[in-house]
Amino acid sequence: MTNREGRYEITYTRAQFCRADKDSADLIVRVYGGTGDALLAQSDIRPLAD
Repeated sequence: MTNREGRYEITYTRAQFCRADKDSADLIVRVYGGTGDALLAQSDIRPLAD
């Protein structure tokens, strides 16, 4: 969910995404319509830097 300015925050711990070959999570952003059922847009998968 975004706030009134369209901003959002994603919080996670390193343990939640721990894999031997990865040091961080990958991010994909999806935008849904107001009712949450229609996918309006989707980003490419992007690796997050530490």
